[in-house]
Amino acid sequence: MISHRSFFSAKTFYFFYYAAWACLAPFLALYYRNLGFTGRQIGLLASISPLTTLIAASFWGAVADASQRYRTVLLGAIAGSGISVFVLSQVNSFWLIIPIVISYSFFAAPIIPLVDNSVVAQLGANREQYGKQRLWGAIGWGLAGPLAGWLVGIYGISAAFPAYLSLIGMAFLASWFLLVILSPENPGRQCCSSCSMV
Repeated sequence: MISHRSFFSAKTFYFFYYAAWACLAPFLALYYRNLGFTGRQIGLLASISPLTTLIAASFWGAVADASQRYRTVLLGAIAGSGISVFVLSQVNSFWLIIPIVISYSFFAAPIIPLVDNSVVAQLGANREQYGKQRLWGAIGWGLAGPLAGWLVGIYGISAAFPAYLSLIGMAFLASWFLLVILSPENPGRQCCSSCSMV
């Protein structure tokens, strides 16, 4: 039987991860506009993420499956995504922002698939309960979105970045307590925060 604590950790992760993106994603185009970028440049930056994710998702999946170090991949991806967004907040050159956007898209690609896979595997025959776990992501987005809009309205568009970084930091902490399935073919093998980290 899976501990209820593991699902509490999953709900907590979903809540903070989606809350973090609610503080940043809706404001990126406005941020680029404030930097003086043209509509064509903003469109190019917006198109980079889905293209990068398409390639990176397969790459990270292969790395995780080959190494069986799902926890390491997850923690590294969250950290890499957060660091990339921090660097993004410090740069105002279009040509420098392009590789940064590629970087955060690259690191963000495996995060939700890894967590979703673990949650579904842990649910086992009760996979219909998956929606109850993922629902907390929608709650996080719904609560953080208006708050982020209020902060941006008062402190300016740059306020989106510290809000994101604070919340992604909370998601990182929550991920330490997630049960991570080490082998999709053998859901009985799990690793939790009390296990040795790989």
